[in-house]
Amino acid sequence: MTKILGLDLGTASIGWALVERNDTEYALLDQGVDIFQEGVAREKNSEKPAVQDRTAARALRRHYARRRLRKIDLLRVLVRHDLCPALTDEQLKDWKQKKIYPLTDEFIRWQRTDDRTDKNPYRDRYKALTETLDLDTQRDRYTLGRALYHLAQRRGFLSNRKDAGDESESGKVRQSIEGLTVDMEKAGCAYLGEYFYRLYARKEKIRTKYTSRNEHYLAEFRAICEKQRLADDLRKALHRAIFYQRPLKSQKGSVGRCTFEKDKSRCPASHPRFEEFRMLSFVNNIRITTPDDPEPRPLSRQEAETILPLFTRKTKPHFDFEEIAKKLAGKGRSGRNAPAFFDKFQGEHAEGDFQPGKSVLQIFSHGAHIGAARQLSGRLAHEPAVPHGISAAVHNGDMHGAAGVFFQKILARHQRRAVRVGAA
Repeated sequence: MTKILGLDLGTASIGWALVERNDTEYALLDQGVDIFQEGVAREKNSEKPAVQDRTAARALRRHYARRRLRKIDLLRVLVRHDLCPALTDEQLKDWKQKKIYPLTDEFIRWQRTDDRTDKNPYRDRYKALTETLDLDTQRDRYTLGRALYHLAQRRGFLSNRKDAGDESESGKVRQSIEGLTVDMEKAGCAYLGEYFYRLYARKEKIRTKYTSRNEHYLAEFRAICEKQRLADDLRKALHRAIFYQRPLKSQKGSVGRCTFEKDKSRCPASHPRFEEFRMLSFVNNIRITTPDDPEPRPLSRQEAETILPLFTRKTKPHFDFEEIAKKLAGKGRSGRNAPAFFDKFQGEHAEGDFQPGKSVLQIFSHGAHIGAARQLSGRLAHEPAVPHGISAAVHNGDMHGAAGVFFQKILARHQRRAVRVGAA
């Protein structure tokens, strides 16, 4: 007796049954089903990964944490140069580690806005861009510090992607940024803070516009430094505090070891050598069948060298497999050459007509196949690879002769089917 466990694997359940097999029959011993939670979350008529909400929340927490660290670093510089109300190191440390925001009255007043007295960070940025402030007075120093602090709050994220600065980018964000730059030029504003202050004065929306970190905020920061004639050491400290962005985490620890050289890491997927390896692997896995081949075979060295230039073209990085077939078939021949045509015809007529004992003429003399023979032979007559016997027979109007030569090629290639050809 033998016990057999059968499993039915589904996306949200596993069904199972345990049977016992005797010599002549099966006996069901037990059965059941285990239902578990789906791997996706459903919203109305759509699906999404079950961890998507958790991942988005984690990314938002990191975003807020990085912004908080950026503000703290900038406040250290501003406090050191008396550009904002004084804060102790202990207060900044508590904000960084315990998330206890400094609530001193002077610091709160420094950040507070008041539309009645035109006190807002956009006005401070506008003044820092258009006026030379008297940095010997506390009021102007705080105005400059508030403008720089607002830049740190709004400067955005610089993408680490290599194509992030590609000017050919035509997405929604890029179009919005370009449209904002055009609007600034039409309004006669050279910098973002100047343009946004005008919108703020007219009570128009500002936060809904996409901005560029380098094109808008970095340019404005440099303009403010030039206008206020800040010292080089202060510029460098402010630039690092406002625009520093930590590099991407190293992925060296997740790289496995080479299969062949155990003491070395695997080649990166973006490495040119790996691209070459993928190309050669693809070429080596190609199998073709020609009229002279009894079964599919790999490419010869000459055939492989013939198609390799297709993969290294800069003018056409993407192409169809049909181009490989055309290249292998040679000039003047299509991808649907004689070998593929033989395969198609043989597959369509493998049942019913190809019966042992039937002659070629008996098959093609049947009224249902005369038209097919004429069509097939007519097409093959124009293929350079077709033997002269078929072409000559077709041109001479000898349908039976064309059919005979045609099937002689098929039978020579498919001897394993043991189709016997009768006398014509």
